Amino acid sequence: IDSNFPRARAVRDIGVKAAFAFPILVRDEVAAVLEFFSPAAVEPDKQLLEIMAQIGTQTGRVIERIRAEGELGASEESYRNLFELSPDAIIVHCEGRIVDVNSTAVKLLKAESPQQLIGRAVLDFAHPDEREFANKRIKKVIEEKKPIPLMETKIVGLDGGVIHAEVCATPVNYRGRPAVQAVIRDITERKRAEEAVNDIAIGVSAETGDEFFRSLVRYLAKNIGAAHAFAGELAGRSEE
Repeated sequence: IDSNFPRARAVRDIGVKAAFAFPILVRDEVAAVLEFFSPAAVEPDKQLLEIMAQIGTQTGRVIERIRAEGELGASEESYRNLFELSPDAIIVHCEGRIVDVNSTAVKLLKAESPQQLIGRAVLDFAHPDEREFANKRIKKVIEEKKPIPLMETKIVGLDGGVIHAEVCATPVNYRGRPAVQAVIRDITERKRAEEAVNDIAIGVSAETGDEFFRSLVRYLAKNIGAAHAFAGELAGRSEE
């Protein structure tokens, strides 16, 4: 008996006269080796060995499938966690209808639950001014099977309010059918701030020097409803 054989002592003790083994292969990896022993001397059976080799191959495929299913399950769970915890709204739509949303999308679109959104036409939430363009973008994603870059647009919530947003979209598969996953970032507050800055610039653009700051303070006080406001002089400022 080969001294490298790990069960040499056990084989000697039970009086093994015949044995054979075959590997369980998962692609190029040996996942296991099955060994069989007999106390009676038996001539090699070519047909039996071929059958066992086939069993080894089929068993390897079963193991590979089980592993793949386990990895897929872990991947799906990880994706779901990212989907739900995303600070941006995520909407998945298929054949023009919403099929999945995350909690941020529910909040953004002023819904009480995902069920209020799922099943509705995705274009129902596009602003009338943007609807035709949004439809073209959706068709482009599906037909070209390529993501489209981030761009500003306007959408409408269930309460009728207009939401300024940045949207990007990518093609995905939903239950074997082509679908689109849209990621939506609410930039309404940013747009309001930009508009306020523009208004301020226009309102005080004619002023210079100290009068600029006085005009700026008056303008801001008026717009925020402050009764009194002052512009403090910076320490160390040189006199003109």
